[in-house]
Amino acid sequence: MRRFNVKFLLILFIFTGLNYGGDEDRISPKANPHIYRYAFARIGAQNWAAGGAASLSDPVAGAIFHPAAMSGNRFRFDVQVNHRFQTDWLYGYNTDGKTILPTYAGVYLPLDAFNVTVGYYRPYDLYLSTEIELTLEPEGTKEFINIETVNRIHSPFAAISYAVNKQLRIGVNLNLHYLQREESMDRLKSEGHAYGFGLLASIVYRVNDDFEIGLSGGYHHLPEYDLKTDVTSLVGPENDSTAVFVSDESTTPAEGDLPPVVRLNSRYRILPELKLFAGIEYWRWTIIDEDYKNNLELHAGLNYQVLESLSVSLGYAKNNGQFSDPEAYFPSIQPFYEQNILTAGLHYRFGQHLKLNLSVMDSHILKNDDYTHDTDLGKTEGSMAQTIVMANIGYEW
Repeated sequence: MRRFNVKFLLILFIFTGLNYGGDEDRISPKANPHIYRYAFARIGAQNWAAGGAASLSDPVAGAIFHPAAMSGNRFRFDVQVNHRFQTDWLYGYNTDGKTILPTYAGVYLPLDAFNVTVGYYRPYDLYLSTEIELTLEPEGTKEFINIETVNRIHSPFAAISYAVNKQLRIGVNLNLHYLQREESMDRLKSEGHAYGFGLLASIVYRVNDDFEIGLSGGYHHLPEYDLKTDVTSLVGPENDSTAVFVSDESTTPAEGDLPPVVRLNSRYRILPELKLFAGIEYWRWTIIDEDYKNNLELHAGLNYQVLESLSVSLGYAKNNGQFSDPEAYFPSIQPFYEQNILTAGLHYRFGQHLKLNLSVMDSHILKNDDYTHDTDLGKTEGSMAQTIVMANIGYEW
């Protein structure tokens, strides 16, 4: 007989993923969507160098979050790569430790009053893995099981902006979503797929040459899909030659919706060489689960032009977490997290055509919501601090 320790029970609960509200009348047969804020892609190296507040000035982030901000009379191609360093979250999960290439790839086409960007980006990429130790009784021998889950979304998109007049621009972004989910634990393997769409509208108003403000809001839909699970079991005595492996398949309905987000951003040139950025985002998490909370994220940053071809950026962002009552959603663990993020970056232009943006964001330096929580099953502890490096190369002609 296997003796399951506390860590195994907690991990089994999250990876098998039945939504549970803490009492029987709130049990749901749907599989946990595994939608967490930290797994959303950070789009735009220039944008995140300034704390995620510079989407009105970043052609990459602008195409996704503020398409009305797209302007300029030169063709442009951009590609972005992110590397997320490995970190631990909640009882020893290994998260990230991977390179996402491409995070974004797009072509900008100036067409008189209209401007268009078409391409691909990855809005969501979750990776969790861990190894657990089981004790077999009465023998007392040890057994190790590897657990892994992957949940990512691929999205081709098209964005268009239109200049109503010299001060006002409007824009829309339409993207198609392909969700890919895979999980494995010992002889249990699950996979699921879903197709959906996203639609975002934005408006940018230029008060004068130094100050502009932008508002955008979007909706994403990924329908309920089937998470197919295959379990291979050993039938017969374990050390007997007559024992055989038997495969059993089952299907569980799963959800994969993304929360709608409303963004308000501004750009202000306070000096010829200094620009300030500010932004606020409203995330409507309750559309995914009633035990989540809708929350605000704050973003602020600056960009300083050091040389004609070189500028640097600094920024800050704050995320208050998505769980309103962690014990209601996970009755024996506390996955609430808070991130205080510092960012920095540099931007260099090579001649008239090539530009390189490099940025780093880190939430280890400032205080985050590290926790220790005693439960009936034991003690849980962890944090959700991240370090992400982003690089974007743009070529104009």
